Amino acid sequence: MNQSSNQSLQYLIEKTIEIRKDVVEISISIGGHAAASLSCIEIMVLLYYSGVMNISPNNINKDNRDRFIHSKGHAENVLYSILSDRGFFPREWINKYYRKGDCRLGGHPDKNIPGVEVTTGALGHGLGMAIGMALAAKMDSKKHLHFVLMGDAVNARQFRNKRELVRGSVRDTTRDSRCRFGIAGKSSFGWS
Repeated sequence: MNQSSNQSLQYLIEKTIEIRKDVVEISISIGGHAAASLSCIEIMVLLYYSGVMNISPNNINKDNRDRFIHSKGHAENVLYSILSDRGFFPREWINKYYRKGDCRLGGHPDKNIPGVEVTTGALGHGLGMAIGMALAAKMDSKKHLHFVLMGDAVNARQFRNKRELVRGSVRDTTRDSRCRFGIAGKSSFGWS
C-alpha cells in the first residue's frame, strides 16, 4: 500500500470507530436495533465514506446519483448516524425526532428522510425494489448504480418465494460488484 492508501484506510477505520460509538450512544439513550446496526457498520462506512457510492447531500435530487436501498430496515441507527454525519440532515434530528415527537426518524427508514431512497418497513422488500429500479434505469440507459443492504430477515421463510421468483427471473450479470441485471429464463415456479 502506498501512503495515500494507508491514509484512506486509516480514515475508514477511524470513521468506523466513530460511527460505532455513535450507534451505541443512540441505542442506549434513545433505543433502536443496536445489534442490526452494529453488524453492518463496516459495509455502510465503506459505501458512504470511501467514494464507492456516488451519493451526497449535494446530488440527492440528481438523476445520475447512485441509489442505496436500506433493505435491512432494523439497522436504522447506523443509517441515521451516517446520514447526519454526512450532512443529509442536522444531527439534532436524532435527539429531537428519532422515535419521538412527530417521529420524523422512525424505527424503519422512510423515503421522506433526506438521503433515504425508499421506505423499508417490511423486511426484505428492498431487493425487489432495487431490482425494479435497476431494470428501469437500464431501460432508460442510465449509468448510476444500485446498492442494497440486506440482513438475515431477507432470507427468512416468508421471503423464500420472492427470492425464488427473483432468482428465476433476474440474474446478476456482474463480476465487479456493480448492480446490473439481465433477464434469465423461467423462474423456479415455471413462469417466464
